[in-house]
Amino acid sequence: MSRKRSKGKRITEFQDYERSTDNNGWEVSYTRMTDIQLHCMNELSNSAFRLYIMMKDYAKGQVEFTYPHRIYSILFSNQGFKTARKELIDLGYIEDFTSMANLRKENKYRFSSKWRERNNQKIKTMLDARNKRPMKQ
Repeated sequence: MSRKRSKGKRITEFQDYERSTDNNGWEVSYTRMTDIQLHCMNELSNSAFRLYIMMKDYAKGQVEFTYPHRIYSILFSNQGFKTARKELIDLGYIEDFTSMANLRKENKYRFSSKWRERNNQKIKTMLDARNKRPMKQ
């Protein structure tokens, strides 16, 4: 079930796990992150983690999105944003795939899964430990 914005643009469809409804039937969305991803995000600084969560929330389920200055300037200075963004790009959480700086428009970003490739051993260890736990009866 999707709603329409006033200009006729469709709001992004969420996956079933990214959506819930309240008592009145209105969609209430939230950011879903797996425990594996949260475990691997321990390497991020506080500002990079906060920026990533804000980006996930602003993207509303889309893989590719723009992130305007009016949004990140609420919590970050320009230098703080650039530092946190560089950290997310270097560690493989996002990709800066279209730079619009010469046009003075928002850059386009894409969520990436390169962090999984870099943390394969850590993820494998975590999953092995989880599988060895005894099941509750």
